[in-house]
Amino acid sequence: MTPVRILHVVRAGRADGGMENGIVNLLNRMDDRFAMSVCALDSEETFSLKISRPGVGYFTMPPRRPGIDWSLVGRLVSLIQRERIDIVHSHNWGTFIYAVLAGRLARIAIVHGEHGKNFLELAPEGPAKRFAKKWLGRRTDLLLSVCEEIRGEWLARYGIAPQGMRTIHNGVDSQRFAPAAAGEGRRALGLPPDAFVAGTVGRLDPIKNQAALIQAVARLAVEVPALHAVFIGSGPLEKELRNLADTLSLTDRVHFAGPRREVEQLLPAFDAFVLPSLSEGMSNVLLEAMSCGVPPVCSDLPSHHEIVTPGVDAILLRPCNEITLAETLRDLYRNPDARSRLAAAARKTIVDRFSLERMVRDYEQVYVEIMSRRKAR
Repeated sequence: MTPVRILHVVRAGRADGGMENGIVNLLNRMDDRFAMSVCALDSEETFSLKISRPGVGYFTMPPRRPGIDWSLVGRLVSLIQRERIDIVHSHNWGTFIYAVLAGRLARIAIVHGEHGKNFLELAPEGPAKRFAKKWLGRRTDLLLSVCEEIRGEWLARYGIAPQGMRTIHNGVDSQRFAPAAAGEGRRALGLPPDAFVAGTVGRLDPIKNQAALIQAVARLAVEVPALHAVFIGSGPLEKELRNLADTLSLTDRVHFAGPRREVEQLLPAFDAFVLPSLSEGMSNVLLEAMSCGVPPVCSDLPSHHEIVTPGVDAILLRPCNEITLAETLRDLYRNPDARSRLAAAARKTIVDRFSLERMVRDYEQVYVEIMSRRKAR
């Protein structure tokens, strides 16, 4: 049986974000009915460092000019034809227009996935971009979202028919991301064994609102002297965050660990996982922290309500700022029993509802349905 050939198109080639790690999970886990490849509209890719499945293709296709580079459409068509692709699957706005136009020209199936917004997309959307999303959305075989919040927004704002967009929640490997003793992770991060650790994982970016965690540590400097903050990841805000920690005299209590591949070994070092984002789709790192039995403290966002039950397996804050974070971290520090209850409930939520096997199965079903429909036509 000839496998269905699927090309994932991403904007950035570095596979260290939540969306990219979700794609990595698909590339590694899809069964032999599918031949997988990924193309980054970038000059580099690190997907090849994370893929364990043989035969996955990796391609880079850097733009030749700033802004919209129409040459990418023709170059994608050539790649699709050369690799005999059956389905092109684009991810987020940065790849949408290129993949849809290339897919239409190559006469293959088109899937587009929306995973959440970046900082620039928090600004009001102009009429040209709104029209482009409507036009492109109606020319895909199927739109996918990682949460119902995103799906509802697209149905309402861009006039997408309900059957034209489906939600597939992210999943996590609960065997890889599992509770463990904190000691090994703390040694790897250079943390005192008796520290109270509030950590976060992800791109250092304005939309993640990570400065609030540093400011919360400053507010608790006297009251909770054992409190340390850990940032795993890198990004454009790193210099600014380091300067903030230095200005507040917190360089010995705020730790920048950089991008790390062994996140599953480091998450158990946290006493609380902090995600103060201004906007999220469905956060993979939140799922991973919960799977490791780390109590989550997050912004009260609609997408988080699709994952957690506030007060049972997570604490949601509105507003999520340095004041509310400081109050919550102080309470968790003083109440280890509450931390244990949240940790156990968080782990149970992941095992019961957000398995990686379920997520992969849902994507496989989508691809099979799309190919069946096209063959029927």
